[in-house]
Amino acid sequence: MIIGVKKYLFIGVNEDKATFFKQMQKKGVVEFLSKRERSISDLPKDLQKVMDAIKILIKQPKNGGDATVIEGSTDDLAATIVEVKDRLDNLMEEKSSLKFEISQIEPLGEFSLSEVREIERQSNRHIQFFSLAGSQLKFTSITKDLLYLNRRDDIHYFMSFSPDIRNLPEMVEIEVKHSLHALRCRLEEVTRSIQEHERELRESRVYVTLLEKHLTSRLNRYNLECASEEVSSPLDKTLFAVEGWIPENHLHKLFPISERLRVHAEEIAVEDGEHVPTYMENKSYGKIGEDLVHIYDTPAPQDKDPSNWVLWAFALFFAMIVSDAGYGLIFLGISIFLIKKFSHAHAYIKRTFRLFTLLSLSCIAWGILANTYFGIDLSPKNPLNKVSLIHYLAVHKADYHITHRDTTHKRLLEKYPHLADVESGEEFLQRAIEHKGGSVHYAVLSDFRDSIFMEIALLVGVLHISLSLLRYLRRHWAGSGWILTIIGGYLFFPKILDSTSVIHFMYFIPRQIGYEVGLLLMCTGIPLSVLLSLIQNGWGGCIEITKVIELFADILSYLRIYALGLAAMILATTFNEMGVSLGLALGFFVILIGHVINLAIGVMGGTIHGLRLNFIEWYHHSFDGGGRPFQPLKLLNIKGG
Repeated sequence: MIIGVKKYLFIGVNEDKATFFKQMQKKGVVEFLSKRERSISDLPKDLQKVMDAIKILIKQPKNGGDATVIEGSTDDLAATIVEVKDRLDNLMEEKSSLKFEISQIEPLGEFSLSEVREIERQSNRHIQFFSLAGSQLKFTSITKDLLYLNRRDDIHYFMSFSPDIRNLPEMVEIEVKHSLHALRCRLEEVTRSIQEHERELRESRVYVTLLEKHLTSRLNRYNLECASEEVSSPLDKTLFAVEGWIPENHLHKLFPISERLRVHAEEIAVEDGEHVPTYMENKSYGKIGEDLVHIYDTPAPQDKDPSNWVLWAFALFFAMIVSDAGYGLIFLGISIFLIKKFSHAHAYIKRTFRLFTLLSLSCIAWGILANTYFGIDLSPKNPLNKVSLIHYLAVHKADYHITHRDTTHKRLLEKYPHLADVESGEEFLQRAIEHKGGSVHYAVLSDFRDSIFMEIALLVGVLHISLSLLRYLRRHWAGSGWILTIIGGYLFFPKILDSTSVIHFMYFIPRQIGYEVGLLLMCTGIPLSVLLSLIQNGWGGCIEITKVIELFADILSYLRIYALGLAAMILATTFNEMGVSLGLALGFFVILIGHVINLAIGVMGGTIHGLRLNFIEWYHHSFDGGGRPFQPLKLLNIKGG
C-alpha cells in the first residue's frame, strides 16, 4: 500500500548533531531534504573504483571460498583490479587489431620489411601491394607491371614494382607496417598476457564479499556525511536545523530518539510544487507486484497502490497468452530448480523466482481450463475435457444452437447434414469432424473454442477497464457512467455482430433482453458521464465525450490476448504435425526445437503484452504516476532487498 508521508523540521543542539544522524540512520525512516540531486557520479573516486571492481569480479567464475584478509588497503585492491581490467581490455583490443592486420597481409606471403626497404633503395623503385575483389576483376585492366601474388576468399592480391608511387583508384592499397613474423610474435605475447590478466581476475574473485562489505561500510559513512551536510546552523552555529520526510506509520520510531537528545521535531507544511516522495510498503506477493510497478513508473503519492492489481492481472494475461498447461509444467520445473539452485540469492532475485512460480501455476491452471497440452488436439471424449471450462462452454453453445434451431445451426447442417437428428451438444461436437492429412479434426469444436476464447479475452478487458474506472470513482465521477456504457456495449454488440454470446447460451440473460438492456445502459451511461464531468470540472468536462472512443480502443486491445494465445496453440499443433509426418527420429527433434521456439515466443509475448495491458490500458484510467521513491537515510547491507 501507499502510505502518506509528513514533512518535519528537526532543530537541535549542535553537539548532538552527529549522534542524531547516526540514530536516524539506524532507524532508516527519515528522508532528509537535500539541497541538490546526487548521483553515482558524485561519489568519491575511490568509492566508484570499489563499485567498478565488484562489477568486474562478479562476472568471473567462482573458484572457492571468500577471502577475509588482504595485504594493503581495500581501496588499493579495488584500484588494482580496475587497472588489470583496463589493461585486459586494451590487450583484447590490440589482439583484435593484430588479427585483422595479419589477415590483411597474410596472403602477401612471408618477407622481411628491412629487405624490401633495401631493394627499394638500391633499385630506386617503390614496392606497393594492392587487393581487388573478384567481382571487380573483369572490369579492371591489369597492367603488365602488376605482379599477381595470391587469391583468398575471392580477393586477388597484386604487387607493384614501379619507379613512382602509384595510385590505383579501382584497387585497395595494403599498407604493410610490420612483417608477418613480427605480428605473429606480438600476437603470441599479447595472448599470453591476456591469459595472465584473466587468471589474475579469476583469482581475485574471492575478494568480492570483502569488497562488498567495504563498499557498504563506506556508503553508509558517505550517506551519513551527505545528510549531515544538509543542515543549516542558526544562532551562530549553536543549533542545527534540517527538514525531512517520514511515513505516517513510522512516526512512533522518531520521537523516542528526539526525546533522548536535545532535538525538537515539528511537523511543517508542504510547500506548493514540492515533490513529495512516494512511500510503498508491501509484503509477500504485494512486494512482487511492487517490483513490477517500478518497471514502468513510480506511483504518485495520491495514487492508490496498484501492486496487487498489476501482479494478479499480469499472471492472468501471461497464462492466457501462453495458453498451455504443458508449458506451465516446464516453467514450474525450471522455477523450482532456480529456487533451490540460488537459495541464498538476493531478496529481489528470490522475489523474481516467486513471480516465475506464480506465472507457471497460472499457466497450468489456465491451460487446464482451456484444455491445451503441448498443442495436442484432444478428442471430445478425452477425460481431461471434464475439467475444461472452454469445452464445457462449447458444449453449452452447441446445445443452445440445437435447441433454438437458429441460423448457426442451419449453416452447420448444410456442411454436416448427417447431424440433422442429433439433439445433444456433446454428440454434435464429436461427430462434426473433418479429415486432414490422415488425422481427424473436430472442426465445430475448434471453431466454438476459438470464439469462446475471443469473448473471454474481451470480457477480461471489460472487467479490467471497469475495475480501473471504479478504483478512481471518487476522483473521476464520470467513471460511473462509463462503467454503465461498457457493460451496455458488451450486452448490445452481439446484436451488431450477429453473434451468440456466453451470456446467451448459458442463459444468464435472454438474447433480446440483453440487447434492450445494453442499448439502454449505453444511452444512459454516455450522457451521465458527460453530465458528471461537467459538474466536477465545469465547462472543461465537455471533452469527456471523446473518452468513448478511447474506452472502445482500450477494450479492443485485449484481443491481443486471444490473438497471441491462439497463435501459440496453432504453432504448437503445427510443430506436432510436422514432427509426426517426418517420422520418429527426425520428427522428435523438429517437435523439440519447435516447442522451444514457441516457449521463447510465449514468454516474450506474455511478458511484454501482459505488462503492457496493465501499464497502458489499465493505468490510463486509474494511475497518475510521475512519483519518486522514498529514499531514507538508512544502514545498507549486502543482503538487503
